Amino acid sequence: PEGDYLAKIVDATFVPIKHNGGHELLELTFKIVAGPYAGRTLERLHDPLSPYLMDKKIYRQEITKICEAAGIPRPSNWEDRYAYGILRGAVLIITVIRATYGDDITVNHVVNYKKI
Repeated sequence: PEGDYLAKIVDATFVPIKHNGGHELLELTFKIVAGPYAGRTLERLHDPLSPYLMDKKIYRQEITKICEAAGIPRPSNWEDRYAYGILRGAVLIITVIRATYGDDITVNHVVNYKKI
């Protein structure tokens, strides 16, 4: 449900996407660690390797917010796939909203990050 949750990043993995010939996205997995929804997970995809400047700008802003909220340094090299391992184990407050697409698809989205 919508709201703010204490969460931990339990995984930061690059995953291939099918429609773009091997292009990969960074998938962050957040696990709710407190409250009635403790144990549930949410995934958030990011595109650090996008060739489009606007995508890169949005991505870097979001990763910077995550790092600031978790109190960890942001990656020094945005294109280094291994630099994102630092995000694993980060604990922060995430804001979740529900979005509906079409008539029958409702999903949860992580839209903001805050310090504990």
